[in-house]
Amino acid sequence: MLKELGTPCINGPECRSTFCPAEDLVCCDDACNGPDEQCDLPTQAGHCLPINLPDGEDCIVDPQCLSNVCESGTAAAPLSSFRND
Repeated sequence: MLKELGTPCINGPECRSTFCPAEDLVCCDDACNGPDEQCDLPTQAGHCLPINLPDGEDCIVDPQCLSNVCESGTAAAPLSSFRND
């Protein structure tokens, strides 16, 4: 039986999608082999998403962003950068 997206894997042929990126080791919807792509992000496992996004870029989850803050679908500066100390 072939594994579904987000399921742990060792190689592509065991996944229904045929993709199991070596860096992520989960069945993925895409080869996800670019330097700034990841397929095992929290709540999005199995979906190849861009990572290391600068402020202002579209995002889905915090770990995609350089700031680790995805607010209303956009990479945002962390709150600490707005302090007036």
